[in-house]
Amino acid sequence: MWFDDDSQDEWGSENYDPESSDSEDSEEIIDKAREIVADFRSSGAADEHMENKRHDDHCEYRTSGENRIAEQILQLEKILEEYDQAYSDPYKDFVELDVYAGRIKLIVESLDEYRSKLDYYDQKERKIQDLYDSGKISAQEMDDRLTETGFRKQRAGTRTEMAGIGMTYDDLGEISDRVNHLAVDFQLQDDGDSRHKIFLLLRAMDREKAVYLLEQAVNDGIISQTTADYLITHALRSH
Repeated sequence: MWFDDDSQDEWGSENYDPESSDSEDSEEIIDKAREIVADFRSSGAADEHMENKRHDDHCEYRTSGENRIAEQILQLEKILEEYDQAYSDPYKDFVELDVYAGRIKLIVESLDEYRSKLDYYDQKERKIQDLYDSGKISAQEMDDRLTETGFRKQRAGTRTEMAGIGMTYDDLGEISDRVNHLAVDFQLQDDGDSRHKIFLLLRAMDREKAVYLLEQAVNDGIISQTTADYLITHALRSH
């Protein structure tokens, strides 16, 4: 039986190597990432994505789940290219490779989670509509439930977008609060001190993260698009 066979119990074996196991897990994730990108290209989804963006006059596609998934796969493709370049270096930095592998894993897992949640919330929206059509809930209750479901779907999309730039909700909380606070101070009173503080904070971050947080602040109505554009142009000019 399987439990009499020591070869089945890797953890109990003297030959078990945790680092080897981690390496195998990373290879599996990277292989899966390559399959995702290859399918995205070969299926024509990449061309369709670019076509949808070109004709998205009312920003309907931009806010869709399909766009979020496509953008994350493009980001995944970019990181895979950076990983391959780092791996081909004869003096490769294994710490750097681990960082790339971690980002690849984060995106792959977030894509799986997002697709699952999209299916779940789409089904939930259909059930809410069915309840209204059958007279079991009022129009107001239907609107309230659809609004809440839409918010949760949006939140799931935000999590996926953050994975693409190597962030989690734990990262987002404190950092976004600081960015929002300093950006509002700068918007209300553009003096030397407020300008110095927000510039210093933004320049200490990766450009992608800084831009993402400023765009989120605009979407949440915390700062104006003009303020965000100014900070992106000037604070991150040489970043």
